[in-house]
Amino acid sequence: MPKTFTQLVSEVSDFETASKTYQSVYVGPWDFAEEFEIYSLMGTPSDFKIECLGISTWICTDTQVGLHAYYFEQEFVGLSTQKYRKSNKNFFWVSEDAYRMVRTYLESLVEDQPMFNAIPENLEIDEFFFQDHRW
Repeated sequence: MPKTFTQLVSEVSDFETASKTYQSVYVGPWDFAEEFEIYSLMGTPSDFKIECLGISTWICTDTQVGLHAYYFEQEFVGLSTQKYRKSNKNFFWVSEDAYRMVRTYLESLVEDQPMFNAIPENLEIDEFFFQDHRW
């Protein structure tokens, strides 16, 4: 019989207990870009404070999809679902405070970066780009 939402949340809410049952899944700032509309997140800090456990996952082509639980500083903050590789990832947060806490943290990782790449005066263009590549 499938678990109810209440049973699932009860089971995954404690990180120490859940991490003994479920596999850790690599997660980085870009995994949240669409949810928070923060697209300038670059790289993953070595002390990234969000962890993810795969509750019910499978590989679809080359992407791990399914049901994931997220923890911010080992506090349960939400779940995500994704059925297929190219389908949307849907996030569900335990509270508005949890949502804002994760969003604020991710915004703090955004470095001041230019909105575009300006052409530098000393730009060297490789010979490769001047060859005829037509068949």
